[in-house]
Amino acid sequence: MVMNTMCGYGMQQEELSSAQEEVFTTGCLEKILWWSKQNLFLVGGLAGALLLVEDSEGGAAEGRGSEQSGFSQTEEEGELLAPRLQPIP
Repeated sequence: MVMNTMCGYGMQQEELSSAQEEVFTTGCLEKILWWSKQNLFLVGGLAGALLLVEDSEGGAAEGRGSEQSGFSQTEEEGELLAPRLQPIP
């Protein structure tokens, strides 16, 4: 005996109401967008919290930004100089 592996076979000929009882008729993106709209304050709060965390980390690293990028900047001229090469430990 072979199991029926043809999921959703013949559902396109059915009416939407009867097809919804057998298979999912909406895609993942539609469901994600619907959920996001229903939970707009939660999504906005999470995005704001991530923004604050990223901003606080960026502010702490601001003083050592030239060391991280490898470029130095003169205060007077405001132009980038050639990268500093550091010895390999």
